[in-house]
Amino acid sequence: MEITFSEHALRKMGLYNLDKSELEGLVRASRPSYFDIRTNALIIIGNITLGVGVRKSVVVIADEKGSKKVVTVYPCSKLENEIAKKLKTKRWLKIE
Repeated sequence: MEITFSEHALRKMGLYNLDKSELEGLVRASRPSYFDIRTNALIIIGNITLGVGVRKSVVVIADEKGSKKVVTVYPCSKLENEIAKKLKTKRWLKIE
């Protein structure tokens, strides 16, 4: 599967000093947990190395003709709150 990155995702990766190969591995190995109904994007929640530690992060993926495009990625210190807010406002739907 081909994995590409938006300009926005590349900027975020630079800002947070994220490793491209680690993100590609996460996208390949993970099943999306949520669907963003506003953007028609898939949401992966996973651990990403950030500085000296590992942090839960949100990775937003667009499905494009047999490939996956990372739209954005961001570490989230209050992940449970972020997920609860997105579900409450019905922006995200849980993928079973």
